[in-house]
Amino acid sequence: MIDDRLEFMKYLATKAGKIMMGFYGNELEYIPKKDESPLTIADLKVSELVQVEIPKRFPRDGLLDEEAKDSLERLTKKGVWIVDPIDGSKEFKEWGDDFCFQMGYAEDGTIIMGVVYEPQKGRMFFSQRGNGAYVQRDNDTSKLCPLNPATWDESIVGHPKNYKWDKYPKLYGLMGIPQERLKHAGSMGTRMMQVAMQETHLILGYTQRLNEWDIAAGHVILEEMGISVTDMFGQPLRYNQKDPKPTRAF
Repeated sequence: MIDDRLEFMKYLATKAGKIMMGFYGNELEYIPKKDESPLTIADLKVSELVQVEIPKRFPRDGLLDEEAKDSLERLTKKGVWIVDPIDGSKEFKEWGDDFCFQMGYAEDGTIIMGVVYEPQKGRMFFSQRGNGAYVQRDNDTSKLCPLNPATWDESIVGHPKNYKWDKYPKLYGLMGIPQERLKHAGSMGTRMMQVAMQETHLILGYTQRLNEWDIAAGHVILEEMGISVTDMFGQPLRYNQKDPKPTRAF
């Protein structure tokens, strides 16, 4: 059933991408959410797809969807789907290309598999724990290789493009990371896949603005490449929590 789930994830990601690109490039009305990110009709249509397809295919599993009402019944489930219909909605609304569909599957709190699909870039990343990580472009699929070694002074840091507060700059200063070593992207999923593509070496995330759906899919993809994904104390991240946030940063 694990393999069936991964194939289902890729199928659903492809359908989600078609919905997204059907709205892409149009002037979209939106509702600002609590974190100031926009909620568009495209977000809701992809979420509707997820809400229909997952229960129909895997009725015994739980579901955590950023754009749907949360049901704590998921806490009683062994397997839970964790979905961000459009990660990087601001980029999507403004016709950028740093947005993606993210879908992870966790069992007993551990992320097992994930898909990150960037339809505008025409590439899909996917991974199943123990079976490696891959990127697919059209009909060409290739295995993602481990990062090449880099010294601390050479390392590039993925930074949120639309971040306008001072916490990250202060932290970068404490860590000795100059501005010229920052690479900007509009979504967490995109930043995680920049690491997968060896464009960056490090990402930081604060608990206050981070949720499980932001990182679940990318987590297993990067770990299957041999890349560490932990909390600030080097401890494993646990999923399907009552409050779906990494409580000790990322």
